[in-house]
Amino acid sequence: MRTKLVLRGDFQAVLAPPDYLLFAREEGLVFAQHFDLERLELTGEPFAVAEGVWSVRLANHTSLSAVDGVLAYVNATVSTATELGWFDRSGQPLGTIGKPGPYDGRPPRISPDGTRVALPKGDFVASELWVTSLADGSSRRLTLDRGATRPIWSADGQRILFIWVGPDGGTASIQDVRGEAPESPIGPVGG
Repeated sequence: MRTKLVLRGDFQAVLAPPDYLLFAREEGLVFAQHFDLERLELTGEPFAVAEGVWSVRLANHTSLSAVDGVLAYVNATVSTATELGWFDRSGQPLGTIGKPGPYDGRPPRISPDGTRVALPKGDFVASELWVTSLADGSSRRLTLDRGATRPIWSADGQRILFIWVGPDGGTASIQDVRGEAPESPIGPVGG
């Protein structure tokens, strides 16, 4: 198998069969360019195919795929006013949780006792953790610094483990849910 650098950029590229490469040049703007599969080279000029595509520069990720001439992507505006809701097992809505907000696309985490939900609000690299009461919908910001994501409740529901994403990578931290103790960094994640 041959390996060859075809394109430099801040986001991953996606092959759109039979012979186009899709890539983002700046956040939210996706281009297509003819790709010679034999020589592994781009040919011709790139042209814009979509705007407003959800992307995260820090994660080198653009949310798109292409199959059989169809381009699928996540609209970047979906995270600006997402409403969280409860549904029964048949898919019928039971109600909403808190107010609509800019959730970062990650799933909310329900506390072990089922009374609260922890969720990141904001975009992927600037999210904060919030805890929302399922009884009355009131919310309280849990983290003070931006970049907090992926909450996991402790078994007793008193603490939340989360990942803080910063310029030097990720750090796992634990935060007391009542706000009675400062955040406690555990150590680096990944790498």
